[in-house]
Amino acid sequence: MESDRITAGAFTNFTLGRCILLRLATACDRQLNLGVAYILCCCMETHVENSSGGVIYRRVHHGQFQILLIRIRKDLFELPKGHVEAGESCAEAARRECIEEVGISSLIEVHDLVGDVSYSFTKDEQRIQKNVSYFLISCGDHLKYNKPKRTREIIWVSQNELSNTPLVSDELRSIIIDSFSILCGHT
Repeated sequence: MESDRITAGAFTNFTLGRCILLRLATACDRQLNLGVAYILCCCMETHVENSSGGVIYRRVHHGQFQILLIRIRKDLFELPKGHVEAGESCAEAARRECIEEVGISSLIEVHDLVGDVSYSFTKDEQRIQKNVSYFLISCGDHLKYNKPKRTREIIWVSQNELSNTPLVSDELRSIIIDSFSILCGHT
């Protein structure tokens, strides 16, 4: 309906600290002398965080592989990951984070970059843009680890089990699927 459209110049801005209050008037509001709608838009600064994580894998039998997942929050699984520290490469950060979040005490080796995941969230009234690079990490036949207190659960999943495993995001599922494809030689 024509009267419900927003007319040009219908926005008026009011600054409230770090937020902007947008005054939005429609043609219908003016015709019916109704109250004016307001939209509050918080203009948060975006902080970018770069992280690295590891897709720890092991060969189980006949060319089949399993990938290690951890559960830190709630009931969803994820790959070990964390901040890249000053002077550290992304590959070094992935190795260190796997050791910290899984409690690894055996030798692991970082291989190729599988892919990147980016997402954003709000924490303490600040918008965080997180960019995570995931690397394949081999652990040999027997991974030795002592699960840290912060990590609630550690599981190994095969490619067939992945579809029934609750993950933190579909993007992470794509990284794991790509990892299985690389490991099985189907790139």
